[in-house]
Amino acid sequence: MATPGLALVPDAAAVTYTSGSTGRPKGIVRDHRGVLHTVMHLTNPCRSGRHDRLLVSRASLRNILYALCNGAAAYPVTLGQGGPGQTADWLSQEGITIFRAVVSAFRAFAEAVTGAEQFPPPA
Repeated sequence: MATPGLALVPDAAAVTYTSGSTGRPKGIVRDHRGVLHTVMHLTNPCRSGRHDRLLVSRASLRNILYALCNGAAAYPVTLGQGGPGQTADWLSQEGITIFRAVVSAFRAFAEAVTGAEQFPPPA
């Protein structure tokens, strides 16, 4: 399938699209090196590995590969369903170890936490 207006190069890994804040979404060609560098940049400081469970609030290439390249489990979720309090319960129940979300979603979650929760719960 061709992407209109984009020249694909042999090492193209993916095409991502901007939000369209200018009125029209733009496609950006991402090469393998750039995608893997992003995953490495996320992985190294956290020492992510197969023991991790990653909440994936946006099904972006970066988030999916972040989990899969490290052997971690990816848990796709729609934040906002059921409210932040229910999200806290779900995180604890599923043993989520890495929570990546947009700032507004994280703030709502942090405000709903009572302080009694343990993330992840003790083994």
